[in-house]
Amino acid sequence: MKTLANFNRLASIDGYLSFFEIKADDRIVNSKRLHMLKLFGDSIKKIKTLEIADENRLLDIYRFALLMIVRRFEEGFNPSAAEIWNTLEKPSACFLCASSISCALQPSECEVKL
Repeated sequence: MKTLANFNRLASIDGYLSFFEIKADDRIVNSKRLHMLKLFGDSIKKIKTLEIADENRLLDIYRFALLMIVRRFEEGFNPSAAEIWNTLEKPSACFLCASSISCALQPSECEVKL
């Protein structure tokens, strides 16, 4: 039986797809799993603001949200990581770090502060 408690224990896109019995193209899931998980997490946050008391209804809405995300990717939706995680809207703390994966400097050593 599907329960909200079981849903809340899930942490991977594969787990959510299995829980809701949604078939998805393995190639897309393998290459876009983090993108899908981020979008689903954003959807869950929005859905929680609706304060839906009925557990079954809430799970149906979660399933529909995930299904829509999967279908968008299968229809060719291919956002960049910058679009998903808004990295263009959140610039690095300093100019030197802007093109690196992580900041090698201490915050006090940064040359250009934003």
